[in-house]
Amino acid sequence: NQTPTIKIFRVRTVSCYAANPNISCIGYTAYDVSQKVLILSFRGSSGDVQNQLMSAEMASGGLHSYFGNNGKIFKTIYDNFMFLWNGGIEQDLRSLKYKYPGFDLWVNGHSLGGMLSWVASSHLVTNGMYTPERIKVVAMGSPRLGDYDFSLWYSSTFPYSYHIVHRLDLIPRVPVIDPNTNTTVLYHPRTEVWYNNDMNPEDPYQICEETDGNYCSASVTEGLTWSDHGYYFNVYIPQWGKDGCPKNRHGVWNRLNLQLNCPTSPNPKYAYGDNFMRTQQIVLASASHGDQIQQCFDNQIPTMELYQVRTVQCSPDNPNITCRGFTAYDVSQQALIISFRGSHGDDQTQQLFDGYANYGIQSYSGMGGKIFKVIYDSFMLLWNGGMQQDLRTLKYKYPGFELWVNGHSLGGMLSWVASSYLVTSGLYKPENIKVIAMASPRMGDYDFAVWYTATFPYSYHIVHRRDIIPRMFTVNPHDNTTALFHPRTEVWYNNFMNLNDTYKICQEADGNYCSASVTDNLTMWDHIYYFNVNMPQWGRDGCPQNRTPYSQPLDTFFYKLVV
Repeated sequence: NQTPTIKIFRVRTVSCYAANPNISCIGYTAYDVSQKVLILSFRGSSGDVQNQLMSAEMASGGLHSYFGNNGKIFKTIYDNFMFLWNGGIEQDLRSLKYKYPGFDLWVNGHSLGGMLSWVASSHLVTNGMYTPERIKVVAMGSPRLGDYDFSLWYSSTFPYSYHIVHRLDLIPRVPVIDPNTNTTVLYHPRTEVWYNNDMNPEDPYQICEETDGNYCSASVTEGLTWSDHGYYFNVYIPQWGKDGCPKNRHGVWNRLNLQLNCPTSPNPKYAYGDNFMRTQQIVLASASHGDQIQQCFDNQIPTMELYQVRTVQCSPDNPNITCRGFTAYDVSQQALIISFRGSHGDDQTQQLFDGYANYGIQSYSGMGGKIFKVIYDSFMLLWNGGMQQDLRTLKYKYPGFELWVNGHSLGGMLSWVASSYLVTSGLYKPENIKVIAMASPRMGDYDFAVWYTATFPYSYHIVHRRDIIPRMFTVNPHDNTTALFHPRTEVWYNNFMNLNDTYKICQEADGNYCSASVTDNLTMWDHIYYFNVNMPQWGRDGCPQNRTPYSQPLDTFFYKLVV
């Protein structure tokens, strides 16, 4: 569709992390007789699971020397390349070089792929397979790979090496120092080319005369975003590639130009209320973490009565992994409640990640778009494990009461599934449901977000400051290409969430807006503390009236965990 004279030679896929054999690295070789070139190209990381593994191994493995006394680079990236090299790419490239001995070599990659292109070109030159002037290296959107000595050697060795950076792309700005030692400063090699725009044809760009530091793209540190990482030359790279690089590039949508992101305020009839959230909803979500649910109600919402708690095994392989929810009612407020607990421990977190990666997103009857199968299945286990009977009983006894659906983290995703199911199955009308999710990851694709937003007039997603969890996942971990999207309406508290603290009701759904506009120093501490209480602990202790012992310590609020 784009370069008809280029012919693919072979694609190589290898398992590149012992901790998870399902995580792969991919590269391919190709050739173009008319341009007299061979091509070696590497794929970027394949979703959040691989990103987490790569970050962990950067921290544990640190920097090592591989190219003589020419500096150090990340061990995990070098290992990734060697898995591919020994997994067939060496054989493929040697075969092509033997057949086309006078051809130049292009080495190319995006993100992780760009780092692999730096390693590959270094390996090819230091092993004598190529001379530097025969190689063109083009990296896009890549993190720093090595120390200053490596950067110095690489820049002086390769005359044709460009690192293209799109506007506010977060990834080329990280990491700043070696996470293994927290002291060794990392450097990009030359030469950066910075497009501080949409990268359309004829858009200007800056060829940076400096290597690294407070120059070009690195001179901007505010408003960094993942969105600019996926879009280069105004196409969403993963989706465009998955679709075969169609000639019409406009079909690859830009998150920032989507209809769902047209600035819109919630209907005043279904307005957000801070007092309702901090006096009612935080209590319900916190109570689900412990066995003192009625005590939570007695201490905070005396008119609320617990009806039933349901706990089910939600992993076929581990009986200790459970999902939990409860039903309650409040006659004075004429409300029924269904609330879901967040994930419980590392085993459940891993089970969810495995489910995201193995099964991805799927369609379900009546709902628009697709959502994570593992979340839908978790809800159905609870629903068929007694929650359906409980809610139907309460609805029969209190037919005119509205329904509040609530949850934190995983519980928030379950609240989105539950409300969707209740409406599509005809048990409730959307206007009779209030949905409040807190700190929840993205659960579905853009079509689901559009459908959910259009269906539920009262749906709020509360996000605390730099909470890392709502920033996940940007793409479906199963196919690594389908972009995921939050439904409306986010409410962002960029503070402690104390009484009278300010908040922002976001007019856009998802993208470089509100909480997602901040990508530095994301932390799990802000995930635990909402409305300035440690939700799990406060809930386990029965939600005491004195919240002060559960408030967020200053050292956690200002704690910096760069992801």
